[in-house]
Amino acid sequence: AAFPRCFLQRTAFAVGTAAWAESTGIEVGAWPDWRSGVLPLRVFGFSTGSPIVAGTPFALTVQGVSLPYHPSPRSDPSTRQRIKLIRPDGTCTDPIPSEVSGIACARTSRKLGFGRRSQDVFTVCSTRPAARAADS
Repeated sequence: AAFPRCFLQRTAFAVGTAAWAESTGIEVGAWPDWRSGVLPLRVFGFSTGSPIVAGTPFALTVQGVSLPYHPSPRSDPSTRQRIKLIRPDGTCTDPIPSEVSGIACARTSRKLGFGRRSQDVFTVCSTRPAARAADS
């Protein structure tokens, strides 16, 4: 039979320091199926809501957990997030395909090896997300 597991999704606890541990007599970390800590950043997928038609604007939604977010706009790191579209056979350092508009990436020179060679990369991109939410 399946055995339930508990995941405490907050800052990691040290052994024996949680208030509930004192009231129950169970030490934090003493049971192997209990975990604590913040879930790592994980992207589950992307959606557009409808099929993409060339030359027509569309919205792209990123689904995941532990994506940067804060309810106060002044403290919200999600506004610094960016997305980059590349060709299926491309790499993250490639420029944006010419067919894509509304997103731009600046050319930057990256030093290779001991600085004797350099490579043009396109990794600093714009624009910021149009919307943000704690649950998306």
